[in-house]
Amino acid sequence: MNPRWEDNTALADDDCLVAVLQRSVGPNFPSQEGEWLSRKPLQVTVAGLYDLVWRYPVSRIAQAIGVSDQGLKKCLKKHGIPSPPRGYWTKVDLGKEAEVTPLGLDEEQAASLVQLPISTSGGHRISQTKKERSEVARELPQITVEENFECVHPIVAVWLKEAGHVVWELRGEEGIPEDPFSLSETDDFRLRVTSTFLKVVEACGARVLTSHISGRFEIEVGDTKLIVKICQKMSDQRKNGMDLSGWTLWPEHHGHWLFPTNDLKFYVRGAGIGNGIHPTQFVYSIREVTDGGLRKFVACVLAAPSAKKRREEERLKARRASLEISANNRTKEHSEARDAERWELFKKHATKWDEKQKVLTFIEALKRVSTLSAAEYDGKSLDKWLEWAEERAQDDDPTKRLEDIFKTRDEF
Repeated sequence: MNPRWEDNTALADDDCLVAVLQRSVGPNFPSQEGEWLSRKPLQVTVAGLYDLVWRYPVSRIAQAIGVSDQGLKKCLKKHGIPSPPRGYWTKVDLGKEAEVTPLGLDEEQAASLVQLPISTSGGHRISQTKKERSEVARELPQITVEENFECVHPIVAVWLKEAGHVVWELRGEEGIPEDPFSLSETDDFRLRVTSTFLKVVEACGARVLTSHISGRFEIEVGDTKLIVKICQKMSDQRKNGMDLSGWTLWPEHHGHWLFPTNDLKFYVRGAGIGNGIHPTQFVYSIREVTDGGLRKFVACVLAAPSAKKRREEERLKARRASLEISANNRTKEHSEARDAERWELFKKHATKWDEKQKVLTFIEALKRVSTLSAAEYDGKSLDKWLEWAEERAQDDDPTKRLEDIFKTRDEF
């Protein structure tokens, strides 16, 4: 079983895209997850960014460099870089010829550097790992999609009642039309899958907080709140020979310019600010859903608490590392400041020693001529005053107090 697209895991395994980005952006491109908070701004040439957006979808590039789709699109627009129009990648996937819009800039403009936007939230979201999902999947029983609505989940039963569709539990109740209509195959399969999903996650301890007939739920797994969607995968390209008459009872849930693909889209993300669960999307065909796709999505939903716990542990670890670095930096700065003060005091001691040598030399010169004068100063002879001066000079000799030469002011 191979999903058509897994938004969350495809980039982690897309070594080709990472290699292209590393060649385009240079050595500053992060090689490990979690480097976005401390990385330097990334730069790439206009021509290099143009080549990237025509080789890979903007959403994939944005996720790889840790920014939002809109942030990258604004950057492209600012620098006049055209991006693929809607439907371009669908044509590429189908092997059809798709027109490429030329860059339209001269060589100097194409060689100019573009600073890629920096994510302000990438460090607060974390993706589930395959290991976390597989650990949950091992504990899950075999999941089989319900064949009918005889034992449908109460939430889906309410939807069916509102739509006028009779299920066995509701037969004969007031308000049910005498000539009930049948669901389309698309709605029938989606609702049976949804009912099965809700029963399994509730059996595993999850709680459904809110629900909408479009397939959007708010689910609480442990202490983690999630937004979950199970809906029809839509496309702006109509499949050949597909009958669109009455394909769903709720066409208002989809854009009027979109067409169904007969595939189901499964989506989950963290609910609210700070929940931090990175959006994950799967697209499965009917066969892939029944062959294990639904089980894989259930595992993805139930693994959210472990991913959140890992995120909190990693954030705590990063916080501790940051505090340790800050403490080391403060210690280093304090040590450097003390060394600078010690050096200034050492130079003052050297200056004192040099002055002492000059004073002693001056005293020796005065001794040689002192015999020529018998004058007294303040009751003392010149010889006595020279002895006094020599004693003062010796007292100021820093070499007599070697233990104090390398002391700082606060150590005295």
